[in-house]
Amino acid sequence: MDRLDPTPSPSIMNSSRAERLAAAGGRGAGAAVFFVLAVLLILAVHRGHREAVREARTVEAVSREADRVKLENESLRREIRALESDPIYVESVLRGRSLKETGEKTTGK
Repeated sequence: MDRLDPTPSPSIMNSSRAERLAAAGGRGAGAAVFFVLAVLLILAVHRGHREAVREARTVEAVSREADRVKLENESLRREIRALESDPIYVESVLRGRSLKETGEKTTGK
């Protein structure tokens, strides 16, 4: 059989199935190699996908933490401004911590 001519030679047409498979030049081995390569490619893609999902979750968690810290920062800035400029707030904070003014008498609770 000529490699460029798709029609089988008469000797191959009269041979048994096993002989025809042997004459095919190991196409089964090529298919097996292709199958193994396809499986390896699928596994590599799957692994890459898992890593991408893991990284996306990490980025999401870090982003949430950054947002939480920004809110906490803003709250602390407001408290600092109030402590620097609002004597009534300062007094309420001190009383909340059970601090009394010099000479001030407190009742026991």
